[in-house]
Amino acid sequence: GGVPPHMKALAKRAAGGGRGQSPPHAKRPPRKQNSSLAPFLFALAAEKGENVGASHLKFSPMESSNMKHMPLPAAPSETPERDMAQALSWLRQGQGAAVATVAQTWGSAPCPAGSCLWVREDGHFLGSVSGGCIEGDVITRALEFLRGSDAGDGEETRAGFLLDYKVAHRRAWEVGLSCGGKMRVYVERVTAEMETLQEDAAQRRAVARLVDLEKGGWHLFRPQADAPDTTWQRIGHAAWQKRQSGIWEMEGERWFAHLHLPKVRLVIVGATHIAQHLCAFGLRLGYEVIVVDSRESFATEARFPQAVLLREWPEDALASLELDARCAVVALTHDPKLDDPALRAALQRPCFYIAALGSRKNHGSRRERLREQGVEAAELERIHGPAGLDIGARAPEEIALSILAQLVARLQADAAETP
Repeated sequence: GGVPPHMKALAKRAAGGGRGQSPPHAKRPPRKQNSSLAPFLFALAAEKGENVGASHLKFSPMESSNMKHMPLPAAPSETPERDMAQALSWLRQGQGAAVATVAQTWGSAPCPAGSCLWVREDGHFLGSVSGGCIEGDVITRALEFLRGSDAGDGEETRAGFLLDYKVAHRRAWEVGLSCGGKMRVYVERVTAEMETLQEDAAQRRAVARLVDLEKGGWHLFRPQADAPDTTWQRIGHAAWQKRQSGIWEMEGERWFAHLHLPKVRLVIVGATHIAQHLCAFGLRLGYEVIVVDSRESFATEARFPQAVLLREWPEDALASLELDARCAVVALTHDPKLDDPALRAALQRPCFYIAALGSRKNHGSRRERLREQGVEAAELERIHGPAGLDIGARAPEEIALSILAQLVARLQADAAETP
């Protein structure tokens, strides 16, 4: 737990629009999102003869030489650090806890593989594995597991147990399971060894946790450090290459690979009104938000609570930051003396999203200035300008929303395009 070292360093230093027409609205059936309805939905389903609880699903894995990976590709977990930290604090206080993780999905499952639900022994829980559809049953099974009961009709493993869920599309809306998909959930105890995951997250290290479903126990695979010498390392390497959490089979062994990526780091250049809303949205998504502005009257804790404030010139601030492939840089000052150096610095790093506020005319002038400063044409194409999706944004909060939407779209596109 505690404050990550790199955040302490930043805090110490800190102390010294896209516009256009709105899309048409389509009418949709109302969505049930209140997880407290889960017990009633299960009761309704049981009354009408539907089985929406755990069941044994038959599936055929995808064949690939000596390795097979179960369908379906899914993005790795995005930012579970806060919930995991809370669950580990329960453990330190002497309270037992379990974690349920989406291990596989088929069809339109509501949560991707890697999504987690943390359950304390008294029934308190954090996170989600289905947006509310199956939470009630998963929590019940996790509590029974913590109390020493068997897995019921779940598939027991040495380390925990697997639960399979499905619901017919025809009945989906009637029982509240509107996705109509299938998913496999892995339930295990929270242990002190999981503190290691927090340490990796604090250092912005990407890791894959490999759980041996046959023998029990788990290992951490670090893609930059581990050579694929053993079966679990080869599975970790394959999962990392595909950016897929899931259940993998290789050489007669079966492992659950759970990918953990560093938090998205959002660097906002310019402590403007739009920046305030963009900061709030980013924090709500669990991002690490850094606001850069040398004007002390603008970059204040009152205006940007919970963000890291760097009261420095953008060129100096960005040169000292670790800008990796999980970083986004957004320039909002409208001032070439501030925006241009920040954009040049971002273009020298593998940031997944780089954007600058301003009209199309201003962006054309910006591109010309940067070209004259030696930036290659291919690099200029990485800058999103005007920043934000074309959603008809007008007010500052709407512009901030359009920028964040474009950022998320780029993040997910990168995950889907990974070979």
